Amino acid sequence: MSLMCLRSWLAIYQSGDPALQWGGIEDPFIREAAVWFVTFLAVDTVLMLLHGFGGRDLVVHHAIFFACYAAAPSSSAPIITGVLIGQEVSTPFLNVFLLLRGFKGMDSALTRAFFILFALAFFAARLVLNTYVTGLLWLRALSIARFGKPEYMVLSEPTYLFFGLVLTAGCALQLFWAVGIAKKVRSALSRPKGEHKTHNLKARS
Repeated sequence: MSLMCLRSWLAIYQSGDPALQWGGIEDPFIREAAVWFVTFLAVDTVLMLLHGFGGRDLVVHHAIFFACYAAAPSSSAPIITGVLIGQEVSTPFLNVFLLLRGFKGMDSALTRAFFILFALAFFAARLVLNTYVTGLLWLRALSIARFGKPEYMVLSEPTYLFFGLVLTAGCALQLFWAVGIAKKVRSALSRPKGEHKTHNLKARS
């Protein structure tokens, strides 16, 4: 799902067409992925609240996505939506790492390898790419405030400012997680075999 969105996002980004980038979503892959992702997010939130797993940071993470969906239920601005869903590309690596850590422990080279793959995917998608499109959104919002909103942009002017604030909060959360992940990567690479301790990974994707 994430790779599908990132592929579509890249095509939309390379098109250079502002109407395609900031208008309503016409790409079938992003539209389909958005439906599945919101469904997953709703179920995950219910399970999280019922069973009491997940910290405050995870609650904030889910709230940010729900805020975006509430502001734009029609799934507008594919240049943003494609990345918001596409950044979940780090999740499979995290899930495999957690399984390997539970069954093989941190001494396993395979466990460490998947943790590094997760970290690389996290930094690339959630830190770099997510921050980049958030910057694009702020530039677009400021342009609207100064010159007015083009017809192809289907949301109201205040909504784009709201999106900017919400995505900035999301970037701050990703940065908070990134610091913790970076420390764990350093620890995993620096400790000799046999001295690794099992830790709960606080970063979720």
